[in-house]
Amino acid sequence: MDPLKFLSFALFLLFCTYSMTRANPTIDNHLTKEEKRYIFDQINQGQRYWPGPASSHPMAVRIYDGTREVIKDVDKEITIFIFDFQSATRGMCRGKLKFLNNKVGKDRGRESYKVLRCDY
Repeated sequence: MDPLKFLSFALFLLFCTYSMTRANPTIDNHLTKEEKRYIFDQINQGQRYWPGPASSHPMAVRIYDGTREVIKDVDKEITIFIFDFQSATRGMCRGKLKFLNNKVGKDRGRESYKVLRCDY
């Protein structure tokens, strides 16, 4: 086989398989009622599980609108919620809740929450 043909075929396969396995982000600019309820429950009921002092993870009174970004990969799916909420102690805040769902392995799901900013 001609080395040039082999090289061109290898590059063709590389580009085809890369486009099939790369992450596909999907962004939705509005949260549904169920997503707002999920975020509210995760922030308030999971308060004792978040690392750091409670003042760095304030409890929510109300969830306003936000965005949801889903990144699907071959072996994992990441859902990122960025949302505005009314805090009980720190006023209006913007938060980020990230859920990582591994499709393989023993550690299947992991969540993290952090406050991006608050208006005191």
